[in-house]
Amino acid sequence: GGYLIEWDRDPVCEGQTDQVFEEDGGGRLLDFLYTCTDDITSNVDLTVMVSSADTSILDANFVNGQIRLQPLSNAHGQTTATVTVMDERQNIWEDEISVLITAIDDSPEMDSLPVEITMEIDEPISIPFTYWDSDTASNLVDIQITPSWAVFSAGKIVLDPSNIGTYTMVISISDGQSEITQNVTVVVTQRADIWVQSIGIL
Repeated sequence: GGYLIEWDRDPVCEGQTDQVFEEDGGGRLLDFLYTCTDDITSNVDLTVMVSSADTSILDANFVNGQIRLQPLSNAHGQTTATVTVMDERQNIWEDEISVLITAIDDSPEMDSLPVEITMEIDEPISIPFTYWDSDTASNLVDIQITPSWAVFSAGKIVLDPSNIGTYTMVISISDGQSEITQNVTVVVTQRADIWVQSIGIL
């Protein structure tokens, strides 16, 4: 009698280099499957799985022979993506890709207002208005509005001009690093008073 010994080795692939991204800068596709070989299973029949260690900042998967790494919006930090390659006999090759997503300071944002607002003198109006910054605490975001008769309070801009005319209202939002502005033309008019002095009866 005798023995037949059949060797079945693990798949072998090229390890991927560490990856660095900038927050909100887009993802990346890494050509991968063509780097893998196996002594029994053909390249196209290898099973490849890719997973992210921290799905709150990185989405990782395998598609069309490529490793897809996609940082999530407004997310930064450091994590790893695990790559597992398996042949038809369950032999495994595994690798980890270190991923660093560097933070950027997002600019503040604000609601868009109409280009022009028309109002009557001595009739104040309130306009709902919101501003925010995804990277900065709300108490550290500053709002400035000119002229002085335009005041932000309790989620509204209150307009109460003292004279008729056409004005440019400038809204500035700053997080200490960057600033955005919005201009609105405010037309202040006065309603004509109609006095009936006499009524003639024919």
